[in-house]
Amino acid sequence: KRGQGILESDPQMAGWYRQAMDASVVQWTSAQQRNVIAAVRKHCTIKTWTAYAIATDPTHVHALIAWRDRTPWMAVRRGLKASLSRALNEHSERRKWLSEGGSRKRVTDQDHFDYLRKVYLPSHRGACWDTDQATNEQDQLK
Repeated sequence: KRGQGILESDPQMAGWYRQAMDASVVQWTSAQQRNVIAAVRKHCTIKTWTAYAIATDPTHVHALIAWRDRTPWMAVRRGLKASLSRALNEHSERRKWLSEGGSRKRVTDQDHFDYLRKVYLPSHRGACWDTDQATNEQDQLK
């Protein structure tokens, strides 16, 4: 929970969240997770942004990216989500793939960046990509 860290499981709160959902839960396959990573990387390349690391779980994606222009973070997030939805719709049924909003966390300093890249993102259960581990065009995915 934002500002409070990881909390104990709360089945009642989980039930309320489920009731408020306007679409079914997405469970990305391994292929879809790789597609998501490819879409983030492609979008960053087109925009001349730097993708450092990307990690997925069956239900979500995290991308550690940087940009030097004055694009507001909300426009960055909106553009990434649009690209991801298009990429997923090309290979699967059309549906609502991503939730409204999403994290707006910024990297605070080098220690935070290193933690995200070396500990937090690699701990995810799905596909992971890191620019330091990408040795060729066939980028190695976990």
